[in-house]
Amino acid sequence: MTRLFRFLSIPVLALATVASAADEAPFALADGDTVWLTDPVIVVGSRVPAALPLLLRPVAAADPTAAAPVRSPAELLATLPSVEVSQRQQYGVQADLSIRGATFEQVQVLLDGWDVGDPQTGHHNLDLPLDLADMERLEVLRGHGSALYGANAFGGVVNVVPRAPSPTRGGALTLGGGDAGTHFARARLESGDVELTGLSGRAWLSGGRFRTDGDRPGTDADTWTVSGRAVGRTGWGELDLLAGYADRAFGALDFYAPFPSHEHTQSLFAGLRLRADLSERVVLEQRLGGRRHRDRFTLVRDDPDRYRNDHATRRAAVETRLLVDAGHGLALAAGIEGVYEDIRSDGIRGGAAGPALGDHERRRASASLEIAGRRRVLRWSLGARLDAWSGLAPTLSRSAAASLDLGDGVLLRASSGTVYRVPTFTELHYEDPANQGDPGLLSEHGWSWDLGGEVRRGPWTLVWEYFARHERDLIDWVRPAAADAEPWRVMNIAGGEVRGWSQTCRVETPRGDSAYLNHAYLDRERDLPGDLAAKYDFLAPRHLVSAGVAAGVGRSLRFTAQARYREHSDGRGHLVADAGASRSWAACRLDLAVTNLIDREYEEIPGVPLPGRRITLSTRLAF
Repeated sequence: MTRLFRFLSIPVLALATVASAADEAPFALADGDTVWLTDPVIVVGSRVPAALPLLLRPVAAADPTAAAPVRSPAELLATLPSVEVSQRQQYGVQADLSIRGATFEQVQVLLDGWDVGDPQTGHHNLDLPLDLADMERLEVLRGHGSALYGANAFGGVVNVVPRAPSPTRGGALTLGGGDAGTHFARARLESGDVELTGLSGRAWLSGGRFRTDGDRPGTDADTWTVSGRAVGRTGWGELDLLAGYADRAFGALDFYAPFPSHEHTQSLFAGLRLRADLSERVVLEQRLGGRRHRDRFTLVRDDPDRYRNDHATRRAAVETRLLVDAGHGLALAAGIEGVYEDIRSDGIRGGAAGPALGDHERRRASASLEIAGRRRVLRWSLGARLDAWSGLAPTLSRSAAASLDLGDGVLLRASSGTVYRVPTFTELHYEDPANQGDPGLLSEHGWSWDLGGEVRRGPWTLVWEYFARHERDLIDWVRPAAADAEPWRVMNIAGGEVRGWSQTCRVETPRGDSAYLNHAYLDRERDLPGDLAAKYDFLAPRHLVSAGVAAGVGRSLRFTAQARYREHSDGRGHLVADAGASRSWAACRLDLAVTNLIDREYEEIPGVPLPGRRITLSTRLAF
């Protein structure tokens, strides 16, 4: 009983001492409550119409325009509760994502609902084909997501929502630069409303370049992005086309081994969504999407024939979904989906060309059903999904969630569900003298539950949650603890359990000022055999704390600041703070950003130091 009291009292005491607080947005992020009368809305916590399952699951959202100075989706995600981002290189070049203590392979990343995770390795899950400036918001579902979106949603799901086209013709131009030879430029064009024969719509096109010399030799980066979106409406329904391309070349000094390496990635995505209103209560949605990713890695930058890998992955997906408003507070979403993905991988070893991961392919067929309802103060949902992967046994994922509105701004909620993850192509087929994959790997499985609530009083919001995740057949790279010369071998080697809690406090004033404080505690236990050591065992966080404030002076001057503290299970920790200011004049805005304000030496991935204090200045002109 004493231990339970301590478990429950820590979040309460933490919230009681907060003087200012968080940026976790409400669950519903749409203009309007009824999905039938507004544009399609991706709400990552559910697949049924957004008007019904509000506030059932712990979902946070981050707005790039409202946050303290951030330069990439990875840095923006790090401001949310229970989310850890470990960067090898900043500026959106490469980062590993973790939610609720999951590994970087156990988080699913979506782009407007399409799966854009990389089947080669989770290191590339945030290699997104558009810039931060092209994003409306980032939605994060904490907890089980396999019954909604399939494999890899152990710890949670991230959904990147692109900006909607403006009804007004115009655009924007941004120019900037800073320390370490950093400079960047970005342009955006808006078509405004366009009327064609039988079609009305709008579109935007965006492109830009970012370049930096890095904080030391071998940490340079050069990034190009081009993306666009077009939405339209005809007599039979709506269509939405999204496409993007990103080219990132960067120094990979000490990324995976102590060598002056270089990496070059290219990410291409295109997706089309067609939506037809079959009646006032029935909507049919068809989705077609494809992604291609290329990763070229050179172990020694100045000696490319010594060791080089060239991996190219492709994914094509088609999905049909039926959304039904059944009346009486009930709604459902039913869908079928087919996916094909492959890898073509070769390399050079000591001047000799040959296969790296080799050439492989796999397929998946899925069927899903989710039902949601509400009756007075109670809301609930039930979901199930069957995934059949080639070469693996079919997996049935299930979920249940409920929330209770107690009135006066008090809400309680709980959910439970199963999760699973399929092995990546790297885990299945990678081989070098230091690492050995295993084509016979099984999928990881588990289940999780969470409970929590929130209290809203005027401008103040308090959110808390407790969760547990039970895991089996975990995949990891292991070797005998006393044999450093042995290669790492990937195995279904462990089971485990992750428990934790988080609390968030925030205040938002009517004039737009805000402050937040997030804290998450994670306790991870694994039953790894005693004579084995795991490669990523000590990367799990123990404490995650983030805080920030945004305040305006007059109508044109705005200041922002944020700080993040992370402590890992081995006791290693670091504190990083950023600050920024912006000034607006009519259509022009000037932005100043200072990152790593206190000039700390720190690493988010062991052995890969990140830059000290950096200052950038940019100007944006809208027209």
